[in-house]
Amino acid sequence: MIQLKNAVSKGRPTIRFAEPISTCNDVKYSDERISHPTSVSLQLLLQHPRLTTSSETSFTPIERKMTNQLDLKHYQRALFQNYLQPLSVSSLKSFHDRLPYDADAAISNWKRQTSNNLHDQLSSFKEQKPYFDSMMKYLIRITPPHLKNVQSKIYLEHLLATEQMNKRQRLRMDNFHEIPQLPNPLTKENFEEYIYNLTHTKHHYRNSSSLQSGIIPQILLNTHSITNNEFKPFRSATTFNYLIKFFGCDKNQSLFARDLVLIMNEDGHHLNYQTIELMLKICVKHSRIRSNTNTFQLVLKYLRLAESLGIHVNLNTWTTIYDTIRNRRLKERFWQIVKEEKIPITKGLQMRVLDDYMDTTQVTDKVIKFIEHDLKIIDWRNDDLTRHKLIEHKSRYGQEPELSSRSINNSSINSSTRGLDDYVYALKFHLSGLKKNKTLKYRSKFMFEEYCKYLLKSSLDSNIAPPRLLKIYTMMIQSAIDDFTDVRNIPPLLFLIRGLIHDATMYLNLPKNSVSLSCDNVSKMIPENYKILARETRNRLLRLQATVEFLNSNLGKSLPLPLPFPWQEFTLEEQIKWQKLKMANTNLRWSQFVEDQTTFLPENEIKYVMNGIRARFNRSRDKQRLARLNASDESEFIKQKLLKRKLLEE
Repeated sequence: MIQLKNAVSKGRPTIRFAEPISTCNDVKYSDERISHPTSVSLQLLLQHPRLTTSSETSFTPIERKMTNQLDLKHYQRALFQNYLQPLSVSSLKSFHDRLPYDADAAISNWKRQTSNNLHDQLSSFKEQKPYFDSMMKYLIRITPPHLKNVQSKIYLEHLLATEQMNKRQRLRMDNFHEIPQLPNPLTKENFEEYIYNLTHTKHHYRNSSSLQSGIIPQILLNTHSITNNEFKPFRSATTFNYLIKFFGCDKNQSLFARDLVLIMNEDGHHLNYQTIELMLKICVKHSRIRSNTNTFQLVLKYLRLAESLGIHVNLNTWTTIYDTIRNRRLKERFWQIVKEEKIPITKGLQMRVLDDYMDTTQVTDKVIKFIEHDLKIIDWRNDDLTRHKLIEHKSRYGQEPELSSRSINNSSINSSTRGLDDYVYALKFHLSGLKKNKTLKYRSKFMFEEYCKYLLKSSLDSNIAPPRLLKIYTMMIQSAIDDFTDVRNIPPLLFLIRGLIHDATMYLNLPKNSVSLSCDNVSKMIPENYKILARETRNRLLRLQATVEFLNSNLGKSLPLPLPFPWQEFTLEEQIKWQKLKMANTNLRWSQFVEDQTTFLPENEIKYVMNGIRARFNRSRDKQRLARLNASDESEFIKQKLLKRKLLEE
């Protein structure tokens, strides 16, 4: 821990933390005024906009002194360096000072690769083709002979079935309650399953999966430290692969993921096919970010590494490499090579090609013909994923699918009755399509209407499950807050959002307890269900929270009652009103909203309040980091955290 503290020490100016914005009544204002108010009706609102807070601070004098001596912005990098220190490999990039980065060139490359301009696409094609050809030539050479020139239909089905069996289900898993306890007694098998759960499920409670402040990254690094002999008998190549997936693919820490391979080898575990596959998936991430390095060169490096270690590629490798290709002409060339070499086409590769085709046509009937004639998927009506993709496509381009029966007829795509959750996923894809539909002015209205229809069907038909998918609620919340920005729409919007939070809490069984962050009293007032949804809606709920704070602080005396915050639970009277709203006709549901939106809050002031809210939670995170830096023994520190949360038996 002393090494970690030294790593974040900097002889540079002190860090200045913004004062937290309180949701209580201790908020005060300066006499600063904004000129040029946007509307006469906003004169009172704009009189005293600049927020200040009480002088109460959450840092003790000692903590304040430490923050002045440490640069906590580099804490995460220092944490990784501390983990890698036992390797004694000073040449690792993780230990080097960061070199100047040519951001302008990286942005230019990214714009050219993602442009729809034919000239840019051709330029990108010519630039990348030599690297692409080298990669494909090498891939063909190292592909096992039994995967090429496959002619027998029976053998083809056998190969595809084998590949599918070797893949785990890729559905997103969400856990809204406490993470599982460390198994006791511990075995190699249950430890592997424990690490799989931590890395393949998103644990929302107390933001446990967060790289910056969650407990899961701490558990992973502690249990897989080569200096921690307690867990050495239980670690394996499989569990290290789970860490590579978590840090490299999920958290975008590609450099650290590569270093984990060295830790894995030092711990006595050999790289396997799954390791190579994960490194290729990190290359997929690389192909979608601004960079000055060619992705195909990175792929080729890992293919050579696989061959040098005697690791054979398989059909899923071809699918992953297809994901690294952004240029349309290169994708066409890839598809041509697959046909020339008679490489079996996996279900995953079919879905990738289908996604690309769906982006190029707005007519769903053409997509169906492509599925049947080009992809040769005759029984697609029995395939949930393909059918759901078609539902999204129809909703995205203005056609409205039904969710009631199983056949597809004229303009209706229907969900099967094979499982309760199939209807829920059909609804999710339907709402996703509506959210992407650029022809709709107020998309959230259409989304909420479909949601209400679904609730009615679910209440009448036991075969239709309640909407138990987090994405359903986050999409509606995001769209509603984006659509209705006029200040006159804030009260009805607030009721709508609180209603969606109410339903999400009920159907997803979200926890409503408030966890103290120990840094200020206000955070104790905010329940966990709101925090979960706020993180998943990408600043939308944070913006609404800031809007409520701003309005209550500026118009408090002129309002009949202060506006409730988004996390405040419904009263019994409000619950009845919410149920009636969901059962009402369309016109009545939206009667309180103003569609001709002309009156808006000052953007700079809303951002100021949002920054204050962020500062409050950053303050909590920094206090946790300081506590870890002050700990004399890292393993003991994490053990005490686990005991406190009852994640470890005493």
